[in-house]
Amino acid sequence: MLEQLAAIVESSDDAIVAKSLDGTILSWNSAAERMYGYAAEEVLGQGISIIVPHDRARELSSIMAALARGERVDHLETRRRRKDGSVFDVSLTVSPIRDRSGSIVGASSVARDIGDRKQAEVALQAREEALERTCSLLEKAEALSRTGSWMLELGDPPALFWSKECYRVLGLDESDPMSVERFFSLVHPDDVDRLNTAMGGALDAHEAYEIEHRIAAHDGSYRWLHVWAEPEYDEAGAPARVLGVAHDVTARREADAALRASERRFRLLAENAHDFIFRFELVPERRFDYVSPASLAVTGFAPEELYQDPSLIDRLVDPARTAELEAAFGLGLLADPLDVEFRRRDGGVGWVNQQLTFIRDEAGAVIAVEGISRDVTRRKLAEDRLEHLGLHDALTGLPNRLLLRDRINLALARAARQDARVAAVAFDLDDFTLINDSEGTETGDIVLRVIAERLALVTPPDGTVARVGNDEFLAIANVVNEDETLALVDRMRRVTRDPVPTDGGDLHVEASLGVVVQAPTSSASTLVRDAGLALARAKLQQVPGAVEFFNPDMRDRTNDRFALISDLHRAIERDEFTLHYQPVVSLLDGRITGAEALIRWHHPARGLLAPGDFIGVSEETGHIIELGGWVLRNACTQLRDWSRLGVDLEHLSLAVNVSPRQLQVSGVIDQFAEIIDDSGIDPGKLTLEMTESVLMDDLDRFGTILNELRKLGVRIAVDDFGTGYSSLVYLKRLPFDTLKIDQEFIRHLGQDPYDGAIVASALAIARAMRLSVVAEGVETEAQLSELRNMRCDSIQGFFVAEPLPEPEFRSLVLSGKTW
Repeated sequence: MLEQLAAIVESSDDAIVAKSLDGTILSWNSAAERMYGYAAEEVLGQGISIIVPHDRARELSSIMAALARGERVDHLETRRRRKDGSVFDVSLTVSPIRDRSGSIVGASSVARDIGDRKQAEVALQAREEALERTCSLLEKAEALSRTGSWMLELGDPPALFWSKECYRVLGLDESDPMSVERFFSLVHPDDVDRLNTAMGGALDAHEAYEIEHRIAAHDGSYRWLHVWAEPEYDEAGAPARVLGVAHDVTARREADAALRASERRFRLLAENAHDFIFRFELVPERRFDYVSPASLAVTGFAPEELYQDPSLIDRLVDPARTAELEAAFGLGLLADPLDVEFRRRDGGVGWVNQQLTFIRDEAGAVIAVEGISRDVTRRKLAEDRLEHLGLHDALTGLPNRLLLRDRINLALARAARQDARVAAVAFDLDDFTLINDSEGTETGDIVLRVIAERLALVTPPDGTVARVGNDEFLAIANVVNEDETLALVDRMRRVTRDPVPTDGGDLHVEASLGVVVQAPTSSASTLVRDAGLALARAKLQQVPGAVEFFNPDMRDRTNDRFALISDLHRAIERDEFTLHYQPVVSLLDGRITGAEALIRWHHPARGLLAPGDFIGVSEETGHIIELGGWVLRNACTQLRDWSRLGVDLEHLSLAVNVSPRQLQVSGVIDQFAEIIDDSGIDPGKLTLEMTESVLMDDLDRFGTILNELRKLGVRIAVDDFGTGYSSLVYLKRLPFDTLKIDQEFIRHLGQDPYDGAIVASALAIARAMRLSVVAEGVETEAQLSELRNMRCDSIQGFFVAEPLPEPEFRSLVLSGKTW
């Protein structure tokens, strides 16, 4: 036992140091050598102050004083000094060490380096401040351009969200929420139908739309908004929301009216407008007839330069675009405003929103163009960013689900043309949650970005890799044969297995893969679904780096699973469940002392189902909460009935399995107390069993809950001991009464010396901690003999009896049989 505890201490990643009450260092593990830079022989016998910075001396005295009072110091964030003099941040837990008489003779400390976490916290704060600055700049940009952004969520009911600039344009109070109904009440009555038609047509056609309409301001006047918007759709293709920007174009509309009304008013407005206003003659020669002063701000060319050299227009707009515009001039197709990309004098790229008016001669030929160009570069950049964010993952830059669907459709069309097929490979990084928990989310983000880059590099040029979940990716590519598919999968497996360099060192990552290859007659949704089914099958193997190729049986199994979920929903109402009881035998006298209650389902079509057929689904769907309550209530009722049937049965105890999801429900303690009180049982005869692995998800929280359950008088057992958590600390921290050794270590008992050693160690730990022990899965006389020789307390397993219906279990107890 001491050797095993020493091995655990030595293999720990935390620095574990033992010291006497006067601060003399008594033990120093390998992690302490790495963390502080001192070898054990350098510090043993030295004072603990050798690693304590001078400014922490008073803190050290406080810790020693607390230890002397028998108090424990938990997770103290402080600083320690290395041999080289550097000081670093640690999380420190210090516990008193007592001798057999209970006197405090020293202390043990566990230190964890939290320097990376501290740096991450500083970096996070810096990013948050940067984000605040960015948002502030965006707000200022919207205010300067009088361009507001908005989003319409097409839920039930729909919801409308406006940026601050939208409120400012109309002079509305930002504290007054903008609803869909109120928005349409502000739209000019003559524009409502036109606006509804534009939005409805865009949603049906899956395309963006652009419209100008009037809207009432706070003073009763109407403002003109130029709206650019684009709908987004969910995975099923249904409209989800509409994103848009609204630019206040009231001034431009008024300017247009003024231009048409009077040349004098036109020039007065044009000379003072921020828009680039011009008239360009096409015949008898190409020249500028008028250029407003704003040309300098917008293009970099002063009006005088454009007058002198009209060909400068060709330097502003791409020649191909110019030819396209000229062709449109001739056809008279440019009546509506349009956005045009141009290159400024300094070489920078910009965008203007251009409103063109064609001047025609008596024959109808276009002889001149009048135009107003407004610099909308900021708006276009915002639109491009919104479009990119709407189609790409912000962390990795990979396509998201929305863009992936389009890429799959392109791959299917390409496969049809090339007589090829489409392969879809779904990835899920194994134990990625562990990386985030142990290394931090910043390191997790590094891993995701590196894996994304590698997958993109090994995917064919016409293929696509998308991030479709937290640690899930999906790649598609056109393939012509099986060898090409296998080569693609092999490349992807190799790049995911290569070490990922991080600030904390190289991390080794594995990914489970689900692969499907289908004909071009398939659909995007089918490819994604079947790849996901194959991935789920690969994850069920519980082997790092597992690969599973889709076959139609998987789809059948999935349909079967959903049918089971549907039946499970009604099973409790139909009273289709029952309890069986597996005897527990005391090795002290060989008599049955109790049982474990195990649920069975009398399925109307599938017959009697064991827990393995439906408990997993119950956990996933949440039915386990209602089902667990049913089991506990019926088990307590049975325990009460046995206690009333006489001396031969009243001694029996009963164990019930409890799901961690039950313990997470608010009011669970009151619920358990009510069931126990209603049944009138002796709570000391009831044992609640739970597996060790699930308790480790939140040790402190579960510890609180288990202590509250213990106050009810029940006993607590840790089930499947040895298969879950690698540390034994939880045995000390959680209030267990019984330890149940998993049948995996019993199966080869007497044949495999390692299993014998493990069982002996478990028994030794239990005795030291005054826990009773039940060996599960005993199936042979030889196993029973070994356990009896090891002085195990109790057994259960098929050697005694399989789980039995209550009448058969009761008959077995009353038979007086012993083992």
